[in-house]
Order: sequence, then structure tokens, then C-alpha cells
Amino acid sequence: GCHTKSQAEINALLIELGRDGKRVVRLKSGDPLVFGRAGEEMAALRDAGIAYEVVPGVTAAFAAAADFELPLTLRGVSSSMVFTTGHDLKGNSLPDWAKLAISGATVAVYMG
Repeated sequence: GCHTKSQAEINALLIELGRDGKRVVRLKSGDPLVFGRAGEEMAALRDAGIAYEVVPGVTAAFAAAADFELPLTLRGVSSSMVFTTGHDLKGNSLPDWAKLAISGATVAVYMG
């Protein structure tokens, strides 16, 4: 997406506010640990010695499946799942799509 602050700026702000004793909420859509920046933010906070908590959310693939009443896995049809992103940090196409076409797998493409 289009971010107004770099990840380094976000990390610095989280650390600054945490050191000031503020309670900070980093609100994300979906699950913060699926194709989000939570890993980088947790590492920065951990390195700074600041306690944090991750509250899991519902990722888009699970929410869409529930909304449409479509199972992501189904005995005899789909026995595995693949979550992938459509591009890397620089906008280049990432996956080898042919390799992702695993027989019997459900594929969820994020940030396609």
C-alpha cells in the first residue's frame, strides 16, 4: 500500500511512545502476522526492551470463506492451503505461479 511513514519511522515512534510509558495500539486489518509489518515492529520493540502484545485477527481468506460459506479445505477436494503475496517490496511479481498450482491446494493471493 501507500504508506505516509517509512517502517523505520513507525518503529521509532512505537519505541518513543513506549519509552514514555504510553499505551500504543497499532491497529491493522485482518491478522497482523499475515503479510503485515508486525514482525518488523515486534523485533524493534523487543530490541528496545519494550513489552508488547499481539491480538490476532481474522485474515481475509478466512473471512471471505466464511462469508461465502466455502471451506478452504475439503476432504477429497483440497487438502492444503497456500498463502502468498503477489509482489515483493519493490513491486516485482513474486511467486512462480506454476509452482503454486499444487494439486489439491487452495491458494489465497494477498496484495496481488
